[in-house]
Amino acid sequence: MCSRYSLHTQQQTLEQYFKIPFKDTSFHPRYNIAPFQKVLCIRDGNSATLEYLTWGIKMEGSGGGVINARSETVASKPLFSTAFRTQRCLIIADGFYEWQHIGKHKTPSYIKLKSDIPFAFAGISGSWNATDTCVILTVPSNTSIHPIHSRMPAILPPGDYESWLHTDSLSTDTAISLLKPFPDSSLTIHRVSTMVNSVSNDNPECIKEQ
Repeated sequence: MCSRYSLHTQQQTLEQYFKIPFKDTSFHPRYNIAPFQKVLCIRDGNSATLEYLTWGIKMEGSGGGVINARSETVASKPLFSTAFRTQRCLIIADGFYEWQHIGKHKTPSYIKLKSDIPFAFAGISGSWNATDTCVILTVPSNTSIHPIHSRMPAILPPGDYESWLHTDSLSTDTAISLLKPFPDSSLTIHRVSTMVNSVSNDNPECIKEQ
């Protein structure tokens, strides 16, 4: 599962790394991005576009919603299947949080690439309940993350970005094959303060190692 993440990389670096200009898209660093907030995504119609989408689908008649979709079932579940076939997206990030249950306490950890470069979660997008929305796809966790949580967000290698977005030319089966645990050797994990538990805290202290 992925329920919080960060994107604090400088705008110029993001533009260079993802090869897409921000133009009129505003940007400011975020250290504690939470569900149902606006998040930065790349979608591809005739050409790649950068835009903000709401992270998560609020379910009518309930107080909750859906923010993740399991890679194993995303192609078959009615809620997600059309979006998976036709509206895949990249959700831009540079780190994410997971919580480990230790006794009665949940201890947060921050996970990022060892190279400190930004990356993209595999996502799907669409208009659910009249809101332009995105959902992060998840996979079984790798061996480093598994002691903390059994699931992790699907991180795509840069070489797969273009094909992931090109829904017309990439079959469903091939798209599913791109969804796999990111290698342990490329990630680093450290404990962080429980201040990240509150969505009102959104500053560099959230990612500071404890």
